[in-house]
Amino acid sequence: HIHGPFGDGLIGGRIKKKYKKPLIVTTHGEDVTKYLKKAFSKILVKFTFKNSDAIICQSKFLEDEIKKFGIENKKFCIIPMGAKTKYFRLRDKENVRKKLNLPLDKKIILFVGHLDPRKDPETLVKAINRIKKDAVCYMVGKGKLKKNLNEMVSKLNLENHVKFLGLKSNKDVALYMSACDLFVLPSLMEGLPVVLCEALASGKPVVATAVAGTPELVTKDVGYLVKPKDERDLAKKIMLALNRRWNTKKLLKKGKQFGARESAKKLVHVYKKLIKDNSD
Repeated sequence: HIHGPFGDGLIGGRIKKKYKKPLIVTTHGEDVTKYLKKAFSKILVKFTFKNSDAIICQSKFLEDEIKKFGIENKKFCIIPMGAKTKYFRLRDKENVRKKLNLPLDKKIILFVGHLDPRKDPETLVKAINRIKKDAVCYMVGKGKLKKNLNEMVSKLNLENHVKFLGLKSNKDVALYMSACDLFVLPSLMEGLPVVLCEALASGKPVVATAVAGTPELVTKDVGYLVKPKDERDLAKKIMLALNRRWNTKKLLKKGKQFGARESAKKLVHVYKKLIKDNSD
């Protein structure tokens, strides 16, 4: 079982041939949306897919993208990575804010991800500039845009509304999820973002860009979809989300559907079937 058709594809293919064992490849996003569109890497990626016995995709979007390149005769499975509900779960928001020394009287927006162009944190900062008021956006992560973002925050006088937290452990991210009112992901490309699953497992609504597999997860009961790189639309949907009374049970139910435990059950089913087929 290899994760990614590009880097491990040739090794996986050789192991399959040598030991006569079934091969599974899991795709995560860019390994399809990026490498299948470049001449050299496309050859290797298609080789891996054609030599695999099962292809696991994070979303239906990725399955459809792969099929565009003539990979039709394979068993596709949609199995997202899923949220670790051991960490990401419903907690008392006020208690967690006190523990993290966060304001109790502010609406808190959370972003978790690399501070790079693909995640587009710049558009989020521009959107925060439009809504300001009593909201604070905490940004977890690091990346090459950090300097530009700091300069943007300073130029827009947003020091009291945008806070950079750097990298955090899974346990700490889970606490910030519990402390926030809304999770926002303005990324330009994804497979199916695990971080959105984690937000829902924490009982939090989400606002995310309508790209790749995200619309398969973000329905009207759990959040809003926005146009990529559209600060006006993002600001509008953030305000709608902050002012709406969400049904926590529906949020948690959706989060459970995309939990790591459920994904593990589906993966075990794939393993058992391939082992049975290989032994017959």
